[in-house]
Amino acid sequence: MEHSCTNTILTPSDQAWLAAFRQSQTTTADFIIARIQNVPDLHTVASKVLCFVDGEFISVQNIVDKCANHGWNSMVYEAWAWERQNAIHRFAQRLHQAEHDALLLYAHFLDPLDVSYADAQEALAEASHALYGEDLDDECDDDAHDFVDPYDEYVPVEAD
Repeated sequence: MEHSCTNTILTPSDQAWLAAFRQSQTTTADFIIARIQNVPDLHTVASKVLCFVDGEFISVQNIVDKCANHGWNSMVYEAWAWERQNAIHRFAQRLHQAEHDALLLYAHFLDPLDVSYADAQEALAEASHALYGEDLDDECDDDAHDFVDPYDEYVPVEAD
């Protein structure tokens, strides 16, 4: 239902924000209903959920794309996947429950969020060994070459 009023004190910017807000509420409700109804392509519905992040409305699909295109350690899959999943979890922590669930469901559908920090560190060590013929840790005792967690505020807990 479109609301139109020619006699308003709302600016065009206000009206655009309210339209986006309405769409975010609609897409979130669609996701909740689809989840209750066990819709087979729930990931498609989840991808369209609009979230309000950092002063703008952004779809779950765009959040996942943004996290996937961070570019840091993109040459080593495990390191890239570990960083991607941490970025996704950081975003998810800032969202309301339904948006949080939609984000994790869609991201997990595209690529399971199950790369451990140890897997990423091991893959980087193997890549270093393949490139330089020896482990970086053999050359020096400092931690300057160790894989550094750029997301100190979120480190996934390993499953028992």
